Amino acid sequence: MYLLDTHTLFWLDTDPKRLSATALSLIKDKQNIIYTSSINAWELSIKFRLGKLPSAKPLLTSYHSSLARYGFRELSFTSHHALAEQTLSSEHKDPFDRGLVAQALIENLGLISNDPLIQGFTEIKTIW
Repeated sequence: MYLLDTHTLFWLDTDPKRLSATALSLIKDKQNIIYTSSINAWELSIKFRLGKLPSAKPLLTSYHSSLARYGFRELSFTSHHALAEQTLSSEHKDPFDRGLVAQALIENLGLISNDPLIQGFTEIKTIW
């Protein structure tokens, strides 16, 4: 079972060649349960609104149908996840990343991410 980092979901939808062979293989393997987080939608929405990610509009417009088409499950961010964030070892300050790592920790999910700062969290398994 795996959780997608926001850039992983975005690249899968817009430019899958940017994904590693390992990441793409794990995502496409129907034996794997793949989760996206409500944090992914929140991060994409904020970056789109701020003009930092204008190419996210098609994914945002069809977000839920895209998740269904890919066969992904959606994971809501809960107070359990929020409280786990304070226990994380890394000083990485990005709240989106910290939330995703906390979810991966609590739900025992591998996190598919190319972000070296996320890969610095020792509590979880990151895959790329």
